[in-house]
Amino acid sequence: MYKVSQTTSRTYNFYPYMTEKGDYTFKVRTIPKTDAQKKYGGKSDYVESGELQITDRYVSDGKGQQKNGSTTVSGTKDPVGWFKEDAVWHYRYPDGSICRSKWAEIDGLWYYFDGDGSMMTGWQNIGGYEYYLHNNGQMAVGWTKIDDKWYFMRTETEDGRYPAGSRVEGGWRVIGPYYYFFNEDGSLYTGWLQYGGKWYYLNTVDNSLQGAMFTGWIKRDGKTYLQIPMGR
Repeated sequence: MYKVSQTTSRTYNFYPYMTEKGDYTFKVRTIPKTDAQKKYGGKSDYVESGELQITDRYVSDGKGQQKNGSTTVSGTKDPVGWFKEDAVWHYRYPDGSICRSKWAEIDGLWYYFDGDGSMMTGWQNIGGYEYYLHNNGQMAVGWTKIDDKWYFMRTETEDGRYPAGSRVEGGWRVIGPYYYFFNEDGSLYTGWLQYGGKWYYLNTVDNSLQGAMFTGWIKRDGKTYLQIPMGR
């Protein structure tokens, strides 16, 4: 896509030429310039770099391109990707900019960075919605246990309004084949529930169906109850 015929620099920024998503590599070899260099060797074989993946989110706009053969080095000489500073993680793009005040999808996972470029963790209110970011910064999705309480974080955008990863609100909710009830703080409710003038039993057993409302005959505390489906 772009060729640098000769340069005296130890680095070169090829990012301006990465205008399409895909995997990029470069090849480099020695080119003797002075008589002393020519004395010890001619042009070496090419050595190929590792791959750098550019997604459609991070393709270059091409504005930083140089004239062919230019030895001008733009961009950054700092490591690209994750880096830690003062015990806080940050993320640097190939053009040298730091991810700030936004979500970033990195290797298929979502992270949020504040205005200083710091990776956020824990509960965060972003755009009016509640999210939970694990200690490694990854956005929680689906069932998530936090401080011994279960929450459900949306797995996809709902009604074109509620973003994936945002915490569901209080009240009834159908997840899979079961009804669940969530408290006002979004935590899962278990046990007997009186709602709308009716009683419901939500599974208290700490298993994969904790909080689920079973229907039919159920036996609890030595008594047997008949729980009919919602709406009947």
